[in-house]
Amino acid sequence: MRDIEWSVPFRGKLPNGLVRTFSGVYQALDFPEYEWPLKRDERYERAVAACRNTLRSHLSVKMMIPLAAEERGIGCFGWRDHRPSI
Repeated sequence: MRDIEWSVPFRGKLPNGLVRTFSGVYQALDFPEYEWPLKRDERYERAVAACRNTLRSHLSVKMMIPLAAEERGIGCFGWRDHRPSI
């Protein structure tokens, strides 16, 4: 399946200073599945589910990963001005 790319990517800054850029749904899904901090809460679960649903149904989830990341202390920027409707 092809990635669903966004016209404006967003970036997330991990607590260790590493900055990641996300330009599509597959990249956004890989991040929480393989690099997420240990605690997995309701927003984490919703963000991952939204990514998976998007890959199946092509709905936008660009807002879900940054919201969940911010809750875990991962600063995200470059997405609030380009919020998709979900």
